Amino acid sequence: MFRFPPCLFHLATGYYCPGCGGTRAITSLLHGQILNSFLYHPVVLYAAGLFLRIFVVSGLETVRSGHFSCSQKLKKYDIFWILFLTIAHFLLINALKAFWGLDLLEQI
Repeated sequence: MFRFPPCLFHLATGYYCPGCGGTRAITSLLHGQILNSFLYHPVVLYAAGLFLRIFVVSGLETVRSGHFSCSQKLKKYDIFWILFLTIAHFLLINALKAFWGLDLLEQI
C-alpha cells in the first residue's frame, strides 16, 4: 500500500501541524466517508462545500445568461471559517494528545 511521506513537524515535535490529517480527509471524502473526513480535518469538508457552492451558482448563472461567468468568489467569512477551523483543529488534536493521550488521527 502506498504511504505518504511523514509530516516533518510531527517527526520533530511529536505533535501535529495545522495541516496534518488533510490528505486523509480528502481520501475519506472521495470514498464517501464524510464523518471521517470531518474528523481528520474539517477544513477539507468546508472547502468542498465552498467549491460546490461556487460551481453550482456559476453554472446556474451560465445557464441563465447564456455565457460563462465565474462571478462567485470567496467571502470574508469563508476565509474566517477556514482559519478558525484550521486553528481549532490544530489545538484540539494536540490538546487531546498531550493531556489525555488520545491520538485522533491514528484512532479513526
